[in-house]
Amino acid sequence: MHICYLTRNYDERAQGGRNPSMRHYSRRLRELGHRVTIVSVPMHPENANTVDDNVHFTNYFASLSYDTNLAFSIWRLYSKTCDLHRASPFDLIHCLYREFDGIAAVLLRWRLKLRLVQWMYDRGYESQKASLIETKRSRVLLPFLLMYLKYGERFVLNNADRVLAIGQDIIDVSLAPRGYQAPKVVLVNNTVDARQFTPRAPDPRELEKYTVKRPLVLMVARIDPLKGIKEFLHVAAAVHRRRPEVNFLVVGRDKDNMLPTYLSLARELGVVDCIQWQRERQDVQNLYPVADCVMICTLPTLGGVSNVLLEAMASGKVVVANRACGVPYVIRDWVNGVSIPDNEPEQFAEAIVRVLTDCTLRMRLEQEARQTVEREFSLEKSADRLVQVYESLMAR
Repeated sequence: MHICYLTRNYDERAQGGRNPSMRHYSRRLRELGHRVTIVSVPMHPENANTVDDNVHFTNYFASLSYDTNLAFSIWRLYSKTCDLHRASPFDLIHCLYREFDGIAAVLLRWRLKLRLVQWMYDRGYESQKASLIETKRSRVLLPFLLMYLKYGERFVLNNADRVLAIGQDIIDVSLAPRGYQAPKVVLVNNTVDARQFTPRAPDPRELEKYTVKRPLVLMVARIDPLKGIKEFLHVAAAVHRRRPEVNFLVVGRDKDNMLPTYLSLARELGVVDCIQWQRERQDVQNLYPVADCVMICTLPTLGGVSNVLLEAMASGKVVVANRACGVPYVIRDWVNGVSIPDNEPEQFAEAIVRVLTDCTLRMRLEQEARQTVEREFSLEKSADRLVQVYESLMAR
C-alpha cells in the first residue's frame, strides 16, 4: 500500500507536536511493508530540509497565519502531490490538518479518485475560534477567518472517507453532536514513542542550564491562554505558600508575545523568582527526567489527549493535570496520575505538594504511568489500528 501524508511544516528535528507522530507512524508502517510519502508546505525555509527521500517539500513557504497565502498554499500542495502521484501512484491520502491542507486533500481526492483519511486532533472549529479570539486577531479579519474555518472544516469532514479522532472526548464533544459517527469516525488514540521517552536518571548538565533547582515542577506548553498559563501561575502561588522551596520551569514558544503579561501577573502573585521561562526545546525528552512532577493546565476548549501527557507518563513522571480534554480518559486518580477539576488552585497545590512529599506514592504513580502508556498508548498499537483503517478502506 502506498500512503501519501499531507501536512504543513514537517520538521524532522522537532520532538513535539503532530508531525513527529506522523514520522513515527510512517516508520512503523514501513516496518510493516507499506510505502509512505510525505508532502509538506514548509512555514519557514529552515524547515525545508530532510535526509529522507520519501519527504517532499513544496517550493513555496506558507505563512503561519490563516489569513495570508491561503490560495497559494492549497495550489502548491495540490500540484506537488499530483506530480508525485503521476510518478508513483498513491493508494490513499492521509491529511493531518483541516485548513488549507484539508481543502487540498479533498481536491486531490476528487481529481485522483483516492480514499481520504482526515485527522481530528482537537475539538475542531471551536478550538480554533477560541485560540483566535484569545490571541486578539484583527477585528476586521476575524469574522472572515472564522467563516473560513467553520465552513472549511465542514467541507473537509463531509468529504473525508474516514475521520480519525486522537481522543474519545473529541468524538463525544465535537464529532458525534454534529452527526459524524462510526463507521466514518474512528478512534485512533494519540501515541508516543516509548523508545524515545523513557524513565531515566536526570542529567546533571540539564539542571545546570537553569537557575531554578529541585524540587522542580515542569510545564511544557506554548505561552497561550488556552494552555492555562494564568491558571498555572495561581497554582504556583498556592504551592509557593505551602512549600516556598519548590521551583517551576515553563518550556514553550511565545508566538504571540504574551509572556510580558504573564510575567506581570507572576510578579503580582509573588512567584516571579521561582519560575523560569524557556523557549521551545527540540529535545524535550531530556527535560522530563529533571522534573519531580509535570503540570498540565490546558483548558477544555482544545480537546484531545495531549502529547505532553503521554510523553511525561512514558518518561515515568507523575502528571497533575486539569480534568479536561483527554485527561479523564487517561488518568486514574492516584493510580497513574492526578486530575483536578476546573484548575482549582488549592486542590492543584495540595496534590502537587503531596506528590513531592510522599516518595513512596510518587514512585508507585510513576511506575503505573509508564505501564499505562506501554499498555494503552503504544506506537505499535496505534499504528496497527491505523493499518486496519487503511485496509478496510482499500477493501471497499
